[in-house]
Amino acid sequence: MIDELLGKSYECAYESFCPDPCCHGVQSTSPLFLSRACSLNKCLNKNRCKIEPEFNDDFQAIRNNRWNITCPCGKGLMYRSDVETCVHADLCSESDKCPPSFDCVNTVTDPGYKCVCQLGFIRNDFDKCIPTGFSSAQWHGFAFTEPHPQLCIRNSIFISILMSFMLILPQ
Repeated sequence: MIDELLGKSYECAYESFCPDPCCHGVQSTSPLFLSRACSLNKCLNKNRCKIEPEFNDDFQAIRNNRWNITCPCGKGLMYRSDVETCVHADLCSESDKCPPSFDCVNTVTDPGYKCVCQLGFIRNDFDKCIPTGFSSAQWHGFAFTEPHPQLCIRNSIFISILMSFMLILPQ
């Protein structure tokens, strides 16, 4: 990316031994370099830019000098230079976030993830996941392309239960 800004192949390496997309250690005094390359960095003006190795795992992007420049974004977020904004970090991709019988789900609220029981399990009072006793078909419901008597019975039972609750609720 920086070579593209300068207009000559390998000039960036020749000038300042790139990459330094944060422009902290720029040795070049070229006005073109300083005005164009460093102005692209949204975090530079407050000297908050840094390059985090764990957010630069796309080899093709690195090969093309498209580094993920990280700005402080808040917990559970990371700066993505390709979209120039903070996005939700995939905290669940880190190992050992949740106990073995739980699934990790990324969230927008602090701390950025939540441990939930796997499908077919429910959390008890002791923070353990226990089986619900429902089969997979019962959990997901029936999936028929044509009307099916069991589906109709199930739906009518559900509607009856729902109606009885509506009659009980105060208006």
